Amino acid sequence: MRCTLRFCFSLLFFVASIAASFLGSASAAEPTAAPPVATPPAPTAAAVAKAAQYVQRALAAEAADDAPARNDLLERALLLDPTCAAAHWHSGHVRVKDRWLTADEAAKEMTASG
Repeated sequence: MRCTLRFCFSLLFFVASIAASFLGSASAAEPTAAPPVATPPAPTAAAVAKAAQYVQRALAAEAADDAPARNDLLERALLLDPTCAAAHWHSGHVRVKDRWLTADEAAKEMTASG
């Protein structure tokens, strides 16, 4: 069971990477003038490791059909490491350029940009 979850996670992450690169390059032709945004400090190695543990526990909760625990663990992972791609992906976020957005936010942004 553990190998199957790891394989599924790896496959999902691979697909997310391809989708992110496609979405990033599809709109790269249109320059946008975004105001500079302050970059938050990078999470510590301990926070990154703990966030990864939360994601693994969230996947186990999902396999056990415990959606509230899954959602809580993914939220905790994102609080510890806002850059955690796995936590974003399993939360239903998509990466557009350099930002993680909900599917609704991404759709609105794509519609607005033409």
